[in-house]
Amino acid sequence: MRSTVLHESIDTADFVSAFPSKARQTAEFVVSDLPPTTIKPKGRVPVWLEGENLFLPYRIYNETPDSPLDGLPGMIRDCLYSGHHDGHVRESSIGRAIKSGELMVVPFVFLLLGGYPIEIHQTIEESLDASSLGDEEFEEFAANNHEFMALTEARALSYHSAYYRSKAKADYPALRLLDRWASSWALNRKATRLLPPR
Repeated sequence: MRSTVLHESIDTADFVSAFPSKARQTAEFVVSDLPPTTIKPKGRVPVWLEGENLFLPYRIYNETPDSPLDGLPGMIRDCLYSGHHDGHVRESSIGRAIKSGELMVVPFVFLLLGGYPIEIHQTIEESLDASSLGDEEFEEFAANNHEFMALTEARALSYHSAYYRSKAKADYPALRLLDRWASSWALNRKATRLLPPR
């Protein structure tokens, strides 16, 4: 799998590849119904989930929809909007998506833990209490995505150092959550930086 590219332009149609094949038909419906945008989305972030290569959009610029969606369509739209350029939209979207308890939300959670707004990290932590997603789902994902995890951890450490150095690492939610789920890949942290892309 090729390395993470955060800044290359992609097409809205590429959003469908962020979801496993069992949800693709629903994802196609959700993507086709998104409000239009004149700014191209950016970034293709490769991850591995349940035996499939997925590609998460890093940043999207579509306007926020007027009407809510329930069930699987709503969760898919919330996952996509967890990459919105407006941090408040990212925060509310990931909170709702986590509460759905769907495994396909897990990669989007990790993607946000590599971002800088601490409020989003806090919302993730709080939303987990109201979700059926457990540590085992996050640990399994981490174990199967060493390169992605190494990048996520490096970005979280960098943002902590730049903006939140006054906080102990144990008090910085992104690092606290990453450490909580890191046992399955911690021994490989240094080695994975030397591995070629899958």
